Amino acid sequence: FSQLEIRQAHLDNPDSKTCIILMSETQDNKSSKSSQEMRELKRKIRESVTPRVHIVHTSPSNISMSAYRELERIITQELGVDKEALDPLMLDCLAGVSRDVACDSQQVDCLNTSAVSTCETGFEKYYEHLNQQVSAAGPLPPLLVVGCPGSGKSLLMSKWLQLQEEKNSSSLLLYHFVGTPSSISADPIVMIRRLTAQLMQHISTPPALTSDPVRLVEEFPRWLEKISAKSPGGVILVLDSVDRFQQADVHLKWLLDPLPVDARVIVSASEETCPPAWRFSVSLLELLWAELSSMNCGIDLELERKIINQCRTPSMCCPLFVSLLARHIASLGKGDITRVEARVTMLLACTNSIELYCCIFNLAEENLSHTSKAFLKQILQFIYASRCGMLETELLVLIPDLCWLELSSLFEFLSSHLVVKYQLGLLTFAHTQAQEAVFEYFFKDDKDSVLSVRQKLIQYFQHLIGPGAVNSRTVDELPWLISQTDNRQQLEKCILNLGVFQEMYAKGRCFELLNYWQAIERDKEKMAEAYFTEISNLETAADHGGISLLKVAETYECLGQFLRDLGLLSQALRALQRALEIRETDLDPDDPLVARSLHFLAGLHDQWRKYDTAESLYMHALGICQNTLGPDHLMVATELDALALLYQKQDKHDLAHPLRKKAFAIKKKLRNPRGQDVAVIDSLQRRALQLEELVMGPDSPDLARTLNELGVLYYLQNNTEAAESFFRRSLEMRESLLGTNHQDVASSLNNLAALYNDKKMYAKAEPLYDRALNIRLEHYSADSPGVANIINHLARLYKQQGKYEKAEPLYRQAVEIREKAFGPNHPSVATALVNLAVLISQQNRYQDAGPLFEQALKIYEETLGPHHPRVAETLRNLAVMKYEQEDFQTAAHYYKRATEIQDQGAPYGEKVTSCRSYTSEAKSPVKNI
Repeated sequence: FSQLEIRQAHLDNPDSKTCIILMSETQDNKSSKSSQEMRELKRKIRESVTPRVHIVHTSPSNISMSAYRELERIITQELGVDKEALDPLMLDCLAGVSRDVACDSQQVDCLNTSAVSTCETGFEKYYEHLNQQVSAAGPLPPLLVVGCPGSGKSLLMSKWLQLQEEKNSSSLLLYHFVGTPSSISADPIVMIRRLTAQLMQHISTPPALTSDPVRLVEEFPRWLEKISAKSPGGVILVLDSVDRFQQADVHLKWLLDPLPVDARVIVSASEETCPPAWRFSVSLLELLWAELSSMNCGIDLELERKIINQCRTPSMCCPLFVSLLARHIASLGKGDITRVEARVTMLLACTNSIELYCCIFNLAEENLSHTSKAFLKQILQFIYASRCGMLETELLVLIPDLCWLELSSLFEFLSSHLVVKYQLGLLTFAHTQAQEAVFEYFFKDDKDSVLSVRQKLIQYFQHLIGPGAVNSRTVDELPWLISQTDNRQQLEKCILNLGVFQEMYAKGRCFELLNYWQAIERDKEKMAEAYFTEISNLETAADHGGISLLKVAETYECLGQFLRDLGLLSQALRALQRALEIRETDLDPDDPLVARSLHFLAGLHDQWRKYDTAESLYMHALGICQNTLGPDHLMVATELDALALLYQKQDKHDLAHPLRKKAFAIKKKLRNPRGQDVAVIDSLQRRALQLEELVMGPDSPDLARTLNELGVLYYLQNNTEAAESFFRRSLEMRESLLGTNHQDVASSLNNLAALYNDKKMYAKAEPLYDRALNIRLEHYSADSPGVANIINHLARLYKQQGKYEKAEPLYRQAVEIREKAFGPNHPSVATALVNLAVLISQQNRYQDAGPLFEQALKIYEETLGPHHPRVAETLRNLAVMKYEQEDFQTAAHYYKRATEIQDQGAPYGEKVTSCRSYTSEAKSPVKNI
């Protein structure tokens, strides 16, 4: 930017937005006028007190990295966005809906791109048709808007939607714009899932959003009817270019059925594929002058007459053809009139927009150097061969010798001639006719070159895949690119990548994933076994220290949800059960992530109609959430709602009603200052609001609580540095405001100690646990859950350090607390007994450990049944202990019984009263519960 632009935009405009000014240190003559002006400008920027200006002094070689770091800092500071993933605990349990934010953003971008166009002459008379459809009494069939390609259907829809947003606030507006037929937006299942998620946000307690394509298609009309009846102005649904949807006749049959009374559906399609209902007839002259005026350009009367006389066919009278013609005329400037007339004559020889694009390509190449022509061709070929478009950085890597200056110059030409546009940072085709023209001009004579370009893209994206390093961009492109080459072996390897699988499931693209498996002729059962094998390999790598076990558990959980959505409940149980076991192994049994696993297992048993088991699991998850997160946390409300729904299904309304009431009271209490429910606002907005309150508000107990919750949020994301900062600030504030012996201080001490324990900083964790324990003993009895929780943490800490003499009394105390709380024959008591037995076994005190294992086994068999997985695990512990004692016959007996139970694959039994599984805290072969 020039000095004048910087002054006008930032120094002289205190209300402007945040700006990063990058200035490289110059080696110019210090006495030169330009150097003096630059130094003066830098001085003024430094003296600016406004926080919106950020200066980075750097060498040109590091300028991009500096800009990246500065942008990341600003976004983190101003919006509360962290580069780590969103809260994994809250993602699915928060409101039952996991939305593809990128897909939503793409639709908003499509709407805005169309809405900023200046070519809207003559739309007013069509607005009347659309308004009549909305205001008429229902039920009504969909209103069909047809026209030839480029006639302005998308533009009409977006302009009208903007007017509706301004004037019709009582109606719920939903819309979907379809890109190219191969794009993600052309997948009807993606569209239906996205719109279902938006509809579900308008009820207080939405259920989990399925990814099963069949269920999505079946349930969408019901959601449309339910929400349209609730909304004061009904629901207005706009679907643009429905003829581009894949398998529209299968997945959009509901459009042909009677629509809900309060729902209005408007669809657009090409005239070639739909029966004509009404067509556009905007004046050619009006379109031409509207487009030229927007570019401050004009033509003489003779050239105007020539254009009107030549443009007689519908394909030449459409807005796209006229816009292309006007933009090329404007690019010629006001120079030689003869040259302008010659160019117009050449362009008017084209009969449609595709031919006109090709003619513009040809004229452009005449004025480009050999190198620039090669760059132009490669850029358009890569955009054509890709699925969603290309990033500028990708083009710079893929095209040798292409520089930013050359790319910027070519983009300016392509965008001004409506060939390409920016969409969410990607260079994509502005119109489908531009895409078809690129094929005609650059690929038609050598169709194999499309495959060649796609192979280059495949190689590029494959290099981006690494352990735990699969990004959304790679998932959008790579599987689709491989599927276009018919390489089944390569496609199978790609979709078996667990990062690719998890990203596709998170985006709700299960239908697309199933299509890929069908392409390699694998059914659902074989697909499930293939994923189990891959995760098993991942778990083996984790055992050797290659990856976190929590990552393995997350992958098992994702697979379990996927299989549950597909109706493969037995396989889903296997995956979700393993996720629970790993989390109870690697975390504390009362960790919120354990509650998350229990929640999903409960949902599976609920779907299986095993209501008693589901109730037990939900109750256990609820207990963990209340104990760990507090009685007023949103996760507690989630579990209460789930239990209420379970009771409602069994017609136990007397049990369901008080739970719903309690959940509603918690959510009402958590409403933010603007009156929106935390459960339904976007995670980004929620976190930005929290940080805004932290910056603006004075020290208070509520602020300390928010800081503590933010620490938990970052802790669950494995961002330990940020978590430690928030925990420390919360602790300091609570000690200052509430005193050093307050109950909330104990909670902060416990959280900070847990963080240090995970980082193996035991010397820091131990005194914090001691303080927390002493505080809680002042306020609670020695057998209360809060005291028992810290005793358990402290015992594990001593055990991890090998301080068995300190750990043993605490483990014995844990047994006594559970016996007082639950009685001597409760599974929770057996859990404590096994923990103690494992500790004693690790000291080779087998004679003392044996009776403890036997007692725990007896309790498990009596309360959970003889075939429960926890019985098998205790038998396996006994087998290992007997083997160490060289009592091989008894060891073989125990191991045989354990293996028989495991081979039966028994789920939680009908007698389940507690759902805590085994955990292991050491590298010992003996499992610890």
